[in-house]
Amino acid sequence: MLCIFSNTFIHLINILIQGIVFNEGQTWSDQRRFALRNLRDFGFGKNSLENSIMDQVIEFVDWIKTQNGKPIELHRRLSLAVVNVLWNILSGKNYAQDDPTIVAILDQLEA
Repeated sequence: MLCIFSNTFIHLINILIQGIVFNEGQTWSDQRRFALRNLRDFGFGKNSLENSIMDQVIEFVDWIKTQNGKPIELHRRLSLAVVNVLWNILSGKNYAQDDPTIVAILDQLEA
């Protein structure tokens, strides 16, 4: 199992997955500020990050199209996309959203 995360990185991912998306008010504002401040250190706002995000959006949209109108659970799939972008920033590696490596990383973060 992968155990190479810093506490800041794990906290940042938890904020993105749970904090910013599912909060409001002062908590949302505090967590958004923390996430933006730390993401800038990892390249947030640069073209390379935009390309990585767009790759994940394209893969996500393609996956939705394959579901043929069936009900889908978005939370996990969106979490995989977010973790994959952040993982790309840290390691320079990009995984398909169904790759066992990125799934294992998300599983460890959710544990």
